Amino acid sequence: MLSNCLLFENSVKLVTSNQNKLKEYQSFGLKNLKMDKGQDLPEIDSTDINVIIYKAKDAGKNKIVDDTSLNVRGANIGVNVRWLLANLHNLKDHIATWKVLLGFNNGQVIKVYQGVTQGIIKEPKKINYNSFGFDPFLVPTQNNPSRLSLEELDKLGKKDKYSARKKAIDNYLKDKSIKKVKISEIPEWTGKYQHWKKEKSKCMLDSHQNN
Repeated sequence: MLSNCLLFENSVKLVTSNQNKLKEYQSFGLKNLKMDKGQDLPEIDSTDINVIIYKAKDAGKNKIVDDTSLNVRGANIGVNVRWLLANLHNLKDHIATWKVLLGFNNGQVIKVYQGVTQGIIKEPKKINYNSFGFDPFLVPTQNNPSRLSLEELDKLGKKDKYSARKKAIDNYLKDKSIKKVKISEIPEWTGKYQHWKKEKSKCMLDSHQNN
């Protein structure tokens, strides 16, 4: 039986302006997914679950939104993603969690789906000019006996197995949500918003499209 999500697949749109991210979603099973460009959704200053719920609410019916974070244990990164990427070499052997949250708005309910990859930070021997985000640094720790980084796994065509985004999309396709909330029960947000023109809090790496 098709999940509730798949019943909407032909009309569902991903809120993004990046064509590569859309192609990634399509390659992970959402072949008919379309792109909704131009929406610059505000992000509340709250927990990651609340952020994705309000983003999905603001996106509108039959829209998917996502957020990507890299949380490094023992590192107070704050809002500066550039600092994170410039200083990962100083966080060698720290435990890290790559998490992707998807929010789906079906017009009545917001559902949240999660994908998580646990890993450790390692210092790469070198960073290539085309290295992407934290790929050279993050080493998945589950089912990765060779202790290869995401970048090394990608070169072998094996990165998808460890992709937090793929895990989140798989849960979406199976309709295995971690949170459901009726839109009519979501109160208007009266708190603070994250600053638009700064790097996103909690290392939100939407620009890290391959992750």
